[in-house]
Amino acid sequence: MEKLASSVSADSLLESSSDSDGRRSRTAQVNSPRKRRFLQYIPAIMSPRRLPHLFRRFSYGRRVVLRVLLPFAAIVLLLVTLVQMHSGSGTGSDSFIQQQLDYVASFYGPVAPRLVDRKKDLLSVNISASVNTASLARSPITQKMLNDDYMLNVLTGFVSNLDLDQHKRDLLRQKHKLQEESHESGNIAKDTSPNIIDIKALEREGRKSYDSVVTCEDIAYNGTVLHSLDNKILHDDLVSIRREILKQGDWLTREVKDDRDKDKTEEEIITTQWYRFGGASVWMESEQCYLVFTRVIYSRRNRKSFPHISLVRAQAFDKDWNEIIGKKIPYLDVDTPDNMERELALLDLEMGIENCDRFSEGSIELENCNVRRAKAALLNEKKKEKVMSKYYITYPTVLKIPFYAEDDLKGPEDPRVTLREGDNFEEPIIMFNMYDHAEAKRRMFTFLPHRRIDPLIKFSIVGRSLRDNEKNWTPFFNPSDKAISNLSRGFIHFIYSFSPLDIIRCSLNDGVCEVVFDANTLALSDSNSFDGMRGGTQFVKLPASLPGVRNKNMWVGFPKLHIRDCGCGKMFYRPMLDVLVESDGVYHQELVVPAIGFDIDVLSWDLKSTDCMETNILSPNSIAHWDVVGQDPETLLFDDYMTVTVSESDVLTKVITLKGVLNYVLGIYRDKEIKDDFEPSVESDDIIGKTISCLVGGAEQHCAAYGKSHAGTELPKNLTPEEKEKILEKKKEKMKAVIEKANADREKAIEEVAKANGLDLEQLKKQNSDNK
Repeated sequence: MEKLASSVSADSLLESSSDSDGRRSRTAQVNSPRKRRFLQYIPAIMSPRRLPHLFRRFSYGRRVVLRVLLPFAAIVLLLVTLVQMHSGSGTGSDSFIQQQLDYVASFYGPVAPRLVDRKKDLLSVNISASVNTASLARSPITQKMLNDDYMLNVLTGFVSNLDLDQHKRDLLRQKHKLQEESHESGNIAKDTSPNIIDIKALEREGRKSYDSVVTCEDIAYNGTVLHSLDNKILHDDLVSIRREILKQGDWLTREVKDDRDKDKTEEEIITTQWYRFGGASVWMESEQCYLVFTRVIYSRRNRKSFPHISLVRAQAFDKDWNEIIGKKIPYLDVDTPDNMERELALLDLEMGIENCDRFSEGSIELENCNVRRAKAALLNEKKKEKVMSKYYITYPTVLKIPFYAEDDLKGPEDPRVTLREGDNFEEPIIMFNMYDHAEAKRRMFTFLPHRRIDPLIKFSIVGRSLRDNEKNWTPFFNPSDKAISNLSRGFIHFIYSFSPLDIIRCSLNDGVCEVVFDANTLALSDSNSFDGMRGGTQFVKLPASLPGVRNKNMWVGFPKLHIRDCGCGKMFYRPMLDVLVESDGVYHQELVVPAIGFDIDVLSWDLKSTDCMETNILSPNSIAHWDVVGQDPETLLFDDYMTVTVSESDVLTKVITLKGVLNYVLGIYRDKEIKDDFEPSVESDDIIGKTISCLVGGAEQHCAAYGKSHAGTELPKNLTPEEKEKILEKKKEKMKAVIEKANADREKAIEEVAKANGLDLEQLKKQNSDNK
């Protein structure tokens, strides 16, 4: 399998046919006349350019027969030829198949396997031949994205599930080496090899637990990810949203009116009572647009934190993030006429919309016709839109999610989105929490905006009592979620909690969920938990251009760090990075990065500064897409782009492009000795507990460092100018020390990254300096 996954260079295949030992090389064997003959002529005969000329020599009936029989004949002939060539060559079948792969690779580039045996094998996969030449026309990748300026970030994460036996051997080797160096000038006898291990010492180490042997430094992993410097801020028009709702004249119209506002201007109402929160986005390749879903609230108390109702606003954007007004997408469960343009023309006739093109230019008939059209235009357009709304959803819009709104705090909150992909379709799935009138508790729901039939689903869990306030479920799709019947919508998985890890599988037909993995699976102790890790973005699989890993599934997502009183205000929110792996039903978080700031000076809650005051929020909302656009055929490093949306202070939605996430994630299998499988055992509690303790420490350290550098300059009143100057001077000195320490830590991390990945240290430092 490793041979199939290895990189094959076309130049190396066409080199000399003999090596230093005088033996014929693999290229020479493949290029032997007997073996080349059949492989050369088949593509020539079967080429699209020659087949039509070949078929024209026969009658129509014979051409039909030929088209059916020729592929079967080619397969039979190929099998017979391979048997003959194999029997005459005297080599094994594996060797011969590899020769044919090498021959194909000499013309078309390396052949990547469909599956690899181990996660570590992904590091040696070569897909450069396919990704380096693939068209980006229908992808979300733009020229601006490729040419943008990016800043280098050194991320420190913590891995788990180290191979403990290998780790103990490594520790003993290091100890042995240090002993030899310390006795270099003494008379103590040395071992003959630095690789010899003291067996008794190994036995003593073998009795130690994971927690006593493994330190935070052992499981810390440093790598780099680039983020765009030019980050797009998404906008919307709250005025038009309010006007649209008032125009509808339905139950929702009543909820956004207040008699106390009759003397206020529209601008005053919008400024004090309407707010936008962060948006979540996905790219729809079939529609060539981003869809963005944002929470919009109306507060009768003039407070962003106390809404009367919450709504979900839906917008469409092109790949350059320009909003598309009037974007129509057909409903998946409604049959749309085959020729919609013809049907619309007939609808115009039915509604009496005249076609004035039949009149000559400048005639009185044309003028009268245009007058009649103009008078009926508005009414007819409304009628037409009403008919069209049965077949299409039109963006932008406010999603028609039903809820009871007799009191405050009603409607969908914290919408998140993921993309469900089928054989011939894709659709956005929106998740949110909402007060449920029937149970009088907050429950999780999903809404399918591209469906007319039963688009709203409420979730429940079999055999488990739900909390009073359910929220922050993190969606992802397992391959088993795919519907096998046209009558079903299939399933969806959720991370119910991150620590302890709790996974549920839910039906998209009736919302009934079952627990598929929880703390009981690993017999975890109650103390082994961390409630500061919560739902952020959806989790997505590794890019589709990569082969899969046999018997395993891998996802990447950005949970939300939510900790209190850590050195930056009362509450601190930041994106995290998480790698989720599943094998034979056992789920495991293989890598967690405690906090990522994207070098953003986050707006304070009052929107007046970037100081750490009260609540400091940079929250991950969605992964819009993740694509590999290239690969270096020599280093095998990938050129991948991921677009994420984050919300700043629950008011701004920023679009950030990341580069190198794939290399960062896969790098843990190069730098760390991680077991292929996470097997439930008596050590599971220690393994997960160690990662959690290191994770919490890293998160608190990040928060404290950010708090020190964003402490603000607000001074007590009634100070003399000299006292003010002294305090400010101390703050400057403190800030300088923080910056110097941060720079030193950054330099150290860059050195570690360069060493671990075999990169040029000076070049990496220069790139980091330029990006600063």
